[in-house]
Amino acid sequence: MKKILILLLCLMGCGPLGQEGTKKEAQNIEYYKDSRTNLCFVRNIVCGPNGYCDNVFANVPCTPEVENLLIK
Repeated sequence: MKKILILLLCLMGCGPLGQEGTKKEAQNIEYYKDSRTNLCFVRNIVCGPNGYCDNVFANVPCTPEVENLLIK
């Protein structure tokens, strides 16, 4: 019984997932088109609360809206 009570007390001290420590924001979004493959990509620069930033790349459809936003 003591072990269960201690475990419950430890779990109560933990905050829920997704708090500010794990929250990240997209700081800058850029669109590119690969001339060799004609595929479009988006790059997000995501910075966390620790001050470190990561580049996140994803393939996106080459719609007219995306092509208007391409970096030339």
